[in-house]
Amino acid sequence: MKINRAISACLERGRNRPIRGKSAFTLLEVMVALGIVGIALVPLLSLERRNLESVVRARETACAALLAQELIARAELEKFPALGVTRGDFESSHPGQYSNFRWERIVEPSPLFGDLRKVTVRVIYGSGYKRSFTLIEFLHSPLPLVPRG
Repeated sequence: MKINRAISACLERGRNRPIRGKSAFTLLEVMVALGIVGIALVPLLSLERRNLESVVRARETACAALLAQELIARAELEKFPALGVTRGDFESSHPGQYSNFRWERIVEPSPLFGDLRKVTVRVIYGSGYKRSFTLIEFLHSPLPLVPRG
């Protein structure tokens, strides 16, 4: 019984006295802090989304560059490619891998030298095929040019 009275007396004294030396946040302060944190997180989340889009674009551009180099290498293997425009996709050389990539190769004669051809390779890619990567190379005929006359 004496212990219960002592505890009750302590509790009564604690209720009437203000708490000193101890501080706490009110519910309003906590809610305001959470609101500020929430507002700060929105731009960070949009930065993350842009970062992911940038990574995808960089990957697609790197793939387009490698595919364009592959097409230029094929043109070099032909030695002296025929004049004209050819188009296609990468389904035959890379089945199922580059479904959103297309290519176009333009072979033009050089206006100054008969044994030189300009090969322009353009890889078109992305959603709606709106992006492209272009490589240009000049190929020299392996056969000697026969002089006229």
